[in-house]
Parts: sequence; C-alpha cells; structure tokens
Amino acid sequence: MNLFSHAGTTCGNTTVTFPLGFGAATLVGLQCPTTASSPIKPGMSIVLPDAAPPGNYVVKVDAKDGSSNEVYCMQASFAL
Repeated sequence: MNLFSHAGTTCGNTTVTFPLGFGAATLVGLQCPTTASSPIKPGMSIVLPDAAPPGNYVVKVDAKDGSSNEVYCMQASFAL
C-alpha cells in the first residue's frame, strides 16, 4: 500500500516532509549537470517520530531524467 508520494528534482539534496508531522526524508541527489558516465552517490536518511507504529516499512525512490528515462532507483526496508 502506497501511503505517500512526492515528485521533485533529482539534482542536489532535498528534504521531503511527510504529512501529519510523520517525519521527513532527506534525499541525496545528483550533482547536476551530469553525464551518463559520471559516478553517482545517491542516498537517503529518514526520521520518524516516536509515535510511528511498529511494523515493516519500505521506502522507494525512482529518479528519472527529463525524458522519463530511469536514472537510478533505490529502496530501503526497515522495521520498527
């Protein structure tokens, strides 16, 4: 079940705040402009409030270029 989605730039770092004060994710994006042969070092950190219900969580990030071609994707799974 998808609980939240966000669209934005994949260049630079971005902090996305979740609805209802449910924390935030900081995404480490690309240094733009970039080329197909440039190394990339994407990453993310997620902060959730103490009130987050226990369970298994999955966060998925899909990055696409201006023509909707996939540049990279990453997924993090964790349990609380």
